[in-house]
Amino acid sequence: MSADQFVLLFGCLFGRDLTTTGATAGQPLAPPEPPPALAPSPSGPLTLALPPVKFGLITEENIPVPIGGALSAAPPSTPPAATPVTLPQRGLELYAAAGTTHIQYAGTSLSAQWRSFTLGAVTPLRRAALSLEGDAERRSGTTDTRLAAQLDTPLGPRLSGYAALAVTPGAHFRESWSLAGGLDWAVGKRVGVTLDARHASYATGAFTSLAPALRLTPKAVPLELRAQWINLWDPDGRHWQGWSLKAAYDLSDHARLVAGYASYPDVEAGVARTMRSAFAGATVPLGQRLTLRLTVNRDNRAGSYTGTGVMLGLSWRLNPRGG
Repeated sequence: MSADQFVLLFGCLFGRDLTTTGATAGQPLAPPEPPPALAPSPSGPLTLALPPVKFGLITEENIPVPIGGALSAAPPSTPPAATPVTLPQRGLELYAAAGTTHIQYAGTSLSAQWRSFTLGAVTPLRRAALSLEGDAERRSGTTDTRLAAQLDTPLGPRLSGYAALAVTPGAHFRESWSLAGGLDWAVGKRVGVTLDARHASYATGAFTSLAPALRLTPKAVPLELRAQWINLWDPDGRHWQGWSLKAAYDLSDHARLVAGYASYPDVEAGVARTMRSAFAGATVPLGQRLTLRLTVNRDNRAGSYTGTGVMLGLSWRLNPRGG
């Protein structure tokens, strides 16, 4: 998952040192490969919150309300397939995440450490939820700061949707801007389907992605299984395909374990390549208002790099109005 995303959280640790193992003065450094910010995150539909260990990919395991963007369906907020779709009845929620990924460039002894920091908030509206997020990622001395907003709203008893907008001022490796949207339909008792679409503009041109997914919740087991088909069209009209599989197990109403594997087209710095990613994470309540999230991942971007990342996230929920 190169990116968009959780790996889930602190402090602008943006010191980016390139390990010169085997590098000599005058030897060209490997180009900083930016985070994927276009294709849906294998760990979940595109969202904005704490990403799935790939900075640039937002996912569900992160924050309560999905934010269209890279990587979604948060554990508590994504309703089971059998339940009517409703937005979480809670107050303002604030979250932060910080992560680091060790990068080993392909075909060279050069390595690097990429760092990411995210701040965001989710607030309920009359019949919707608004999410705002800002995240910065530093790679090889270059930093991109991405700002995003997402609106989630129920469209029927079992149908919900979202729309999202993101911009990266002076983008180096992320998209200059992107528009995303999606639908979540609880088809039956234990079956749900989702559809996520995204259009992103890079210096090299525009990329468009479409990702339908199937969600299953087995009877009498607190388990959710999700399979997603990822489609990407690059500026030349070439069609890329990929897939992702994810399993989430609820230990309690608020604690959850997640694991998955994906092989999908990843876009970084306006270049698409196949990314293979394995990821795992946990969401653990630290109290009635505080929740800790941890995610780790191992990625392999074809002909580019191999990365091992970890992200730590923390969210704090204020009392609901009138609560």
